[in-house]
Amino acid sequence: MTDNVFTNEEVEKLKEQIYKTGFVLENKICRLLEDNNWSIINNRYYLDDLEGKDREIDIIAYKVHITEEVLYYTTLVISCKKSEKNSWTFLTKDINQNDPNIHFCPVNNWSNHKILKFMLEDGDQNIEYRILELSKHAPPLDFIYGMDKQVFAFQQLNKTNFSPQNDRDIYNSIITTIKALEYEKNSLDKRIKHKALYNFNLLSIFDGDMIQLHFDSEGERPQKIDEIKYLNRHIVNKEESFYRVHFMKYEKLNSYIENLNELHRFHTEFYPSLMEEFYSNVPYYSSNKGWKLLIDEFEEEILWRLNYYYDPSENLLDRLILDYDEDEELLYIDIEGKDMTYSEEIDALSKLNDMSRVLEITSSALEEVYRYEGNFIFARPSPF
Repeated sequence: MTDNVFTNEEVEKLKEQIYKTGFVLENKICRLLEDNNWSIINNRYYLDDLEGKDREIDIIAYKVHITEEVLYYTTLVISCKKSEKNSWTFLTKDINQNDPNIHFCPVNNWSNHKILKFMLEDGDQNIEYRILELSKHAPPLDFIYGMDKQVFAFQQLNKTNFSPQNDRDIYNSIITTIKALEYEKNSLDKRIKHKALYNFNLLSIFDGDMIQLHFDSEGERPQKIDEIKYLNRHIVNKEESFYRVHFMKYEKLNSYIENLNELHRFHTEFYPSLMEEFYSNVPYYSSNKGWKLLIDEFEEEILWRLNYYYDPSENLLDRLILDYDEDEELLYIDIEGKDMTYSEEIDALSKLNDMSRVLEITSSALEEVYRYEGNFIFARPSPF
């Protein structure tokens, strides 16, 4: 043979060995995702927080949608594994929905948008609970978020005699996706300049046999499965959180891909709707949290104008304080001045209230920043 030509026998041997590595599996998964309009990053490196070394995650896939100049990303962090000799076996029990020690619906989000961060992080919003409730009535979402069994252990078993091998490959598929997720989230603050929201989901795609061994009052019941969700606490970067890793057999990924597509479609509706919800409820958030969130933007929009109409020679008006009275359905706009006495501030409020142009400008600014079109007054609210 010539130096650059392989014999048929050599080609078959080469293909046989390459298929054992798992790289062909990664390529097939990438092609399926790309056919469904997911963008792909192969072999993404992240920094292991424990050892301080570069590690590799097999695939990061994402879709993006823009609404009102905010980019909404749905991101899949994917580990690919293959085994011809061993089955992956998951030991499960029924979930106790009332267990206070389990966070049943961890949702991994990151955003640099002020309103979205508020909606995601404010405990009163119950975003994760709301998503879990919505998933109960939407099968594609239930596939992602719903859980009726809890994995409490896992093990690789020899496919011939079912002897335990170890849990190393299963554990590695879990911990690499979790660490890659946290690395990606932590790097976004430095990398992302545009307004965005990222939603992360952890997948382990396995080319091989999967078994569930379920324990209940009737004993242990084994069955072959093609997907299962693992949920547990893990400590990354010295912080403890719950993570969900969705295991799927490669052979079923083609039928499951539509659920992942639907997940993104859900995100493009649900998260932008949080913006509308914020503006609708600005007056009613406890402790005036809604007004305080955007006060910097409001002051930047209006404060210099108020100073111009009140006294163009000096910038006496320094800060604005918004306080909504639900009973009166009235927004009070209070001021703090530089070196102004209490009586001077009260006098300034009265003068601003008498200026029709100031009221027009203020109304416009409230609509621009807060989308608020209700009644307002320049006044100091009663402390009682």
